[in-house]
Amino acid sequence: MDSNHYTGPHIDTVNLYTRRLMLLWFSFLLGYPGIRHPLSEERRQALRCALNQRREVLDRSLDSDQPLSPDEAASVDAFIDECFTSYRGIFCVNFYSLRDVVYRVDKRAEYYRYFHNRSSPGENGYKPFHISEEKRTGLFAYWLIKLKPFTLFDSAAADPSDHAGAYGPVNPPATDEYGIATVNEQFAKFFIFVMLDVIARKSDHPKRTFKRAKMRDELSFELEYAFSFRSLTDDIMMLIVELMSDAYTVEV
Repeated sequence: MDSNHYTGPHIDTVNLYTRRLMLLWFSFLLGYPGIRHPLSEERRQALRCALNQRREVLDRSLDSDQPLSPDEAASVDAFIDECFTSYRGIFCVNFYSLRDVVYRVDKRAEYYRYFHNRSSPGENGYKPFHISEEKRTGLFAYWLIKLKPFTLFDSAAADPSDHAGAYGPVNPPATDEYGIATVNEQFAKFFIFVMLDVIARKSDHPKRTFKRAKMRDELSFELEYAFSFRSLTDDIMMLIVELMSDAYTVEV
């Protein structure tokens, strides 16, 4: 594929995926044990319900490849602004990096379409190859880990030891093995779990779900460790997500 001819995704697509990433980030943050939450559990639960409603709107728009209506976009953006206000001083996000995640995933998907366009035989010869949702999820996780768009401030840590050392947490909380320094890797794992459940539920078998509980805690921690400290390529990430989907998607 000639990179000079790659024009990138449509701005509406970029905005949709950026909004999805932000909603999933807040979904992750609302239940994150490594920070001192400024909101009560009751208030966080109310935000989770409102967040899920807006996620459903976004998912429908992405599935249909249609932009949000002006009212829907305003509703989602107002909710994201509300969450930003509620968690002011807790975190920051680099929107240049976040949007770059979307661009890089799209470019890799275009690579697949361009080079594998004749790889899937159909009734009338060959049909275009489209990257699977599992592979796309792996790519998003890969670039979230590489570009690290999110930062949690040290002052927000639930455990003071989480930022006591110059090279990382001295005694990280048991619920947060590597502390807030690896929040992007933890979010990438959360993103994979959520998206695999979304993919399973919209498959041809409506009673399927991604069973996170089937994964041993040790394996979940190993996954986070690999994201944080091992050399993983985008191809390996796509394979990991596909294997997870096959292993932990079950009938309910």
